[in-house]
Amino acid sequence: MISLISLKELFRHYQLEGLEKHQFKTEIMHPFHRIRYAIIRQLIHKYVKGLVLDIGCAEGWFALWMPHHTEYVGIDLSAPRIKRAIQETKRKIKIAEFIVCSFDNLPFKEETFDSIIWSEGPEHAIDPEHVFRELKGLLRDNGTIIVSTMGLAPPSWYKILRQALRLWENDKLEQIRWGHVSTFTKSSIKLLVTKYFKLDEVLELRPLLLIPIRKLQYLFEHFVQRVTGRYIGSAWPGFGCVFIVASKSDD
Repeated sequence: MISLISLKELFRHYQLEGLEKHQFKTEIMHPFHRIRYAIIRQLIHKYVKGLVLDIGCAEGWFALWMPHHTEYVGIDLSAPRIKRAIQETKRKIKIAEFIVCSFDNLPFKEETFDSIIWSEGPEHAIDPEHVFRELKGLLRDNGTIIVSTMGLAPPSWYKILRQALRLWENDKLEQIRWGHVSTFTKSSIKLLVTKYFKLDEVLELRPLLLIPIRKLQYLFEHFVQRVTGRYIGSAWPGFGCVFIVASKSDD
């Protein structure tokens, strides 16, 4: 894992990004994200219960997907997104609270929540292990955590080819612009989660083929979509998404 940006810079990034775009409405336009959200929604309905903490809630759309008889708390570092979350959900759900705060300093007592959702979060954490340690403390016995990440490291051959094309430095700068400050492999994110939780389910959404030239990747994905009628391609940066469901393990 790599750390490339300070907490102060990260805070400023999310305030500006929150002002510039509506995260959910922007992402849902992309076929890959529609598939990703469909998977997360299925996991929410399958596993979520009781009092729920949604970390990095953005505009709070997960609150609209909660099963009946759940209570919801959403947090996000972006004040503009929290304001939109309150406005867009207040007439649709009864039991929901939204708070501006960071997952690096969670203002909750231990064993408060029955379910925790950290969707596309670990890649945005400068110290992901610290966050997982804190989340274990916040989760009640028999509680469930749903984690997903798009912060996946590229295969070695892909990185070498991008370096040969003199594009790798741009790739790293692009990661910073997206706030991706930590990277994982499927094995490393599983290993990190299992230090604090017991794995229940692991899913993976990967591109059908990885091409080191972005324009060719784009053309291939749209060709597959046209031929098959469904999208099997990838979102930026092209390495897919890993979903993990885990429960609180015994010490």
